[in-house]
This record gives sequence, structure tokens and C-alpha cells, in this order.
Amino acid sequence: MLWVSRRDARLYKWTPQDGLSDEIHIYRSGQSYRAEDTWGNFCFTEDGKTLYLIHKWGFGWVTGNAPGVFKTGYDPVSHNLASRAFDLVAGSDWGCKEGTGSEAQFSAPSQGAVDSEGNLYVVVENSNNVRKIDLTGYASFYAGGSDDSMRGYVDGEPLKARFNFLSGITFGDEGTMYIADKNNHRIRAIWRE
Repeated sequence: MLWVSRRDARLYKWTPQDGLSDEIHIYRSGQSYRAEDTWGNFCFTEDGKTLYLIHKWGFGWVTGNAPGVFKTGYDPVSHNLASRAFDLVAGSDWGCKEGTGSEAQFSAPSQGAVDSEGNLYVVVENSNNVRKIDLTGYASFYAGGSDDSMRGYVDGEPLKARFNFLSGITFGDEGTMYIADKNNHRIRAIWRE
């Protein structure tokens, strides 16, 4: 089973038996979401029961077309969304600010990955940093700079490291975080203790 997303904020489910399913419109409060230029990536929690949408440009009906992170339930047995409504996790405006829920700000979050404790890590392209959203919903700075101007190539402690246009993130089996540092043409690693 594979979930496929498109630029127009539609999800499709593909299975070898059934092929591509009917599209699922992403919406909230009964209103269909439509936008001409939207981008988003998806990731699941380790238990497969929560689907996160990391939305680069934002949902107008929730964040005024500002970027953010959204979630909905998922049934890993039936492979269906528990709800077609996505709820805001973090984000409300363009910027680079820590906070809970709508207090947090992002500048083009591009992809996320969930660690074994259930924390969501999001790479942010324009801010050149990695954000950690903990189980309480607090979005903090985890690696890289704390504003849009802090780009470059510097190794070191996570908050002192510098990146240039982050585009991907994943965890290895041993818990090491791997980050795609696009404009530095590198896969960077953060070893966690």
C-alpha cells in the first residue's frame, strides 16, 4: 500500500490489488480545501496510527496560506484515514518562531520524520533548520539557525550547525537522523545519544 500526494492537496491510495483509489480531498470543518499552488509531504508515526502532513505553503482555511504541520488518524489495519479532516499541529504564519500550535511559525517546511519516542522532526527549507515538535505540540529549534539568514555549511553541535536549503529527513535503525542538505550537496547526520 502506498499513499501518493499531489500538488493540489489530494491524496490517493494505491494497492497492488486495487490500483489507484479515488482521490481524497483534504478538508477541515466540512469545507473542501482547494488551492492552485500547494505543496505537502506526509509521514507516519512509528505505530502507523497518525498521518502528518507537512505543508510548505499552508492551508488558507486554517493558517491564512501560511505553512504548517497538520495531522489526522490512520488505521494501519484497514489502510484508511480515520478522518479526512486534518487538524493543525503547529504553524500560523511565515517566520521562524518557537511555540505551541498556532504560536509556532515556519518558513517553507518541506518534510518530516517521527522518532521512536513519537517526536516529529521537520526540515524547513527557507530557515535552514530542523524543528522538533514534541508530544505536547511545542515546536522548538533542534538544529541549524533560528532565523532565515543563518545558512551555510558548518558542522558541529546541532544548534551551531549550518545548512543550506534542507529538503529531506529520515532516521536510521540506530536512531541517527539523516538530513538532505540540498544546496550543500550533502547528506548530513546527527547522532543522538
